[in-house]
Amino acid sequence: MAKYDVDELTRLGRQELETRVAGASQRIEMRIKRAQDEERDFTTRENDLSYDDRAELGALRDAISAKDREVLERSRAEEEERSLDRQVSERSRQLGAAINQARHSGGGSPFFPSAEHMEVLERSRAQMQPVTVLERASTTQMGTGTEYAPGGLAAPRSLWRSTGLPTTPADGLKANVPTFTLPAGTAGVAEGVAHAEFNGVSPSEITLTRHGVFSSLTSAAQLSTSMQELTAAHARIVARDTDVTAVGVIEQTPSVGVDLDEAILAVADAAGRDPSDLWIVGTAEDLAPIIGGVARTPASGPDTESFAMRYAGARVYVSAAATATSVTVFDPGSFRAVASGLVSQLVWNVQDGSQEFGQWLHLAVAPVLVGGAVTVTV
Repeated sequence: MAKYDVDELTRLGRQELETRVAGASQRIEMRIKRAQDEERDFTTRENDLSYDDRAELGALRDAISAKDREVLERSRAEEEERSLDRQVSERSRQLGAAINQARHSGGGSPFFPSAEHMEVLERSRAQMQPVTVLERASTTQMGTGTEYAPGGLAAPRSLWRSTGLPTTPADGLKANVPTFTLPAGTAGVAEGVAHAEFNGVSPSEITLTRHGVFSSLTSAAQLSTSMQELTAAHARIVARDTDVTAVGVIEQTPSVGVDLDEAILAVADAAGRDPSDLWIVGTAEDLAPIIGGVARTPASGPDTESFAMRYAGARVYVSAAATATSVTVFDPGSFRAVASGLVSQLVWNVQDGSQEFGQWLHLAVAPVLVGGAVTVTV
């Protein structure tokens, strides 16, 4: 029996119709929960299956309505039957909204077009039409530590996204960020005695810079290279370039006579954070001797790899953008990022069928707490 044939569905009993409604609803809810638990967008197959289930819900709703009309002619249960019809319609509407939310939120990376815009790019390329799309989703809502590209593949890491730098969506090329200098702690005062004044706030104007990449493609590239592959390569280049900006701001003048352990404790104290909330950034050459010397305890079991992820509780981030012979301990909450959405543009040359495909975003990083980072020589 066809799932969408209303005439055939009306021949089924009420209980079987209700069972099918419950089954289609449960399948959609399970896909949404799985995507949310894995912090990613719907895959193309999950999206197609969910819309297929919604179409079945619509046919079931119409079948129930048809049966309602038949029942109403023979019984006095009019209000009960209409109530069921309304419940199914409302459930279908709620699940539709949940599908859209699962496709466009939670785990998405700002380095990739959304799944919807990826479809636009693929379609425009197939039809040889120029197109420009702008991601308008707030970068503050795009994932946490692990982010995904459309289709479920893991997105490239970056200092900006991996460390969870607080991010404000850009509304212009320039932005003002407050910089706080906190005073030392003092003892309490007696009743009637004024406590200390705090005025260590100064505005800091920052200018966003553009991070982008473009590819010049021959007409034959349309036959061998997909937009998914192009955006995957572009995302890694843009993510790497944002590291240059972020690391350049986070690095400080190396503190004389301070070792790495002291730096971790100093930043934890200044930022009011636990050492496990901090990050250490440096080059592979500078970080390898540090993490390689950490005692590997236990000698076996699931914790044997933890030495490569943390030092003295702080997470480790390796980047070629860091200054050689030094590492920086920093608190992500002591910095602020201002970023725009990703722009993706595809244009064609009608003379030879070649294409130009470019992507870019604007980003700036600024400190908001003096003492939130310490750089030491290693």
